[in-house]
Amino acid sequence: MKLVTAIIQDKDAYELENLLAKNQVPTTKLASKGGFLKAQNITFMMAVKDSQVDYVLSLIKSTAKRRKQMISPSVSLEVMGEESMIQPIEVEVGGATVMVTPIEQFHQY
Repeated sequence: MKLVTAIIQDKDAYELENLLAKNQVPTTKLASKGGFLKAQNITFMMAVKDSQVDYVLSLIKSTAKRRKQMISPSVSLEVMGEESMIQPIEVEVGGATVMVTPIEQFHQY
């Protein structure tokens, strides 16, 4: 068995949750927050058979979309002794960060 842990943007969580349920993939869903943008994420944890890993990865890939977003840095810089305003910058957000780890034991009580 493997533990598939997928961290995805909150905007994509509903679609993935429905797709996992439709395909009878048991999951645990946890609210999480990203460190860089401090944006709301959802972490899905799924214990699956080794033979199901590629299928589950394909479901995640089909729903976790990358998108561009403008952000305003939360700090200002001092340039030559004068404070300057930092312009918003475009960053890529979304997609999925997925980890697959072996499970030595699996119990349901």
